[in-house]
Amino acid sequence: MEKQMEIVSQLQYQNTQTLHKNPELLDSNILEEENCQLRAALEKLKQEQVECNEKCVSFQKSMAELELQVEQLKIHNDQAQFDSVYQEKYSILESYANMKVELAGKNNALSKEDKKTTLENGIDIENEPKEKELLL
Repeated sequence: MEKQMEIVSQLQYQNTQTLHKNPELLDSNILEEENCQLRAALEKLKQEQVECNEKCVSFQKSMAELELQVEQLKIHNDQAQFDSVYQEKYSILESYANMKVELAGKNNALSKEDKKTTLENGIDIENEPKEKELLL
């Protein structure tokens, strides 16, 4: 998440620098519109991360309940019930892993889209000095 915030900050800074170097762009709203789109994408990603975190808490709660059931079944030695609970546990773990992979893919896709949009505007964020470097 911090990486996306850093990218947005870099893009905002670079867009400002581009406007100062190219005053003819001041009349166009292209860069501002793209900034708005990037901010919207970032906000959407933040919301998805909140939802993902809520699902993680739910998964963790389910896992704790299942672990308790597993321990109880071990005590009572009920193999059929034990197998059923283990199957449910691994199903939840698989769902959790898939959700994490999906979220990571969305993070990566947003980062790639940021770079693509920025490069289309003639700004190479990977070869531009960082704000901290400029302050030194």
